[in-house]
Amino acid sequence: TYCAANEYVLNNTCASCDPGTTNEADDPANGPNTACTAILCALDQYVLNNACTPCDPGTTNPAGDDASGADTSCAGSEARR
Repeated sequence: TYCAANEYVLNNTCASCDPGTTNEADDPANGPNTACTAILCALDQYVLNNACTPCDPGTTNPAGDDASGADTSCAGSEARR
């Protein structure tokens, strides 16, 4: 058995990655434990509900927000927190 995309191996079973994380398919379930990797947002994106979301026009945010963490915001947009 091989795990699907966005699953990882935990004690010889396939488990779903946490929101805001990813893992490629094909980890063998009978192999060692594996892990999911945090999704990092691109330039001018922020985290909303564990997903990278484009900033509103006229607002900015540096790259690197961790989608597996708390919501973030773009500079100049009070509505996006």
